[in-house]
Amino acid sequence: MGVWTRAQRHVDEAREQVERLRSAFESGDADVVLAAVGDVEATLAEAREAAEPLDRARARVDKRAEAVRADLAGIERRARAEYAEQARERAHVRWDDGDYETALDALEEADKAYAAALESAGAEPPDSLLAERRETLADERDRLAATPVARANHAADTASATDDPGAAVDWWGTAVERYDTALSLDWGRDERRFAGNPDELRDDLAEAARELVAACC
Repeated sequence: MGVWTRAQRHVDEAREQVERLRSAFESGDADVVLAAVGDVEATLAEAREAAEPLDRARARVDKRAEAVRADLAGIERRARAEYAEQARERAHVRWDDGDYETALDALEEADKAYAAALESAGAEPPDSLLAERRETLADERDRLAATPVARANHAADTASATDDPGAAVDWWGTAVERYDTALSLDWGRDERRFAGNPDELRDDLAEAARELVAACC
């Protein structure tokens, strides 16, 4: 088999890989696309290596490989943006479930994916849209980080304001649970991501527990 034929086969293989990735992306499998980008790059590198002995073959392979690489970059950028959006959707589901740490992890994962998309060579989505989505994510991270303490404070405030003894018991019990949750978040991490000073949260938890006991008596 000649130098040009071997190199050409590798380029054709890379193009077929890109088309499979396009199909995977259109099926919603952004993670599959991102996992296989390196395989396409490796195939193109094999084409370059196969064409190395002949200058003319190398130039022709480089030209064809560049077209494949451009298609790959476009799919990769779109896949990274889609992966980010999927992570964001997962975050909101976990947020609604009260699984705050997993939700914040997913938002951070989404931000990293958007950042990687911005660094990629593709053209779509445009930089302006990706930057806007990152700004939205930053706002959502701030709101999520503040949610556990805010919900605990709301329960304590509602318990303090009610004249219904039964409701007071329920709300103080809820406040205890929520302060305990807020205090336990990111336990063991070097840097706390959620709002609330741990010492102050311990005091709030103890106060809510005392109020709960008093409301039950």
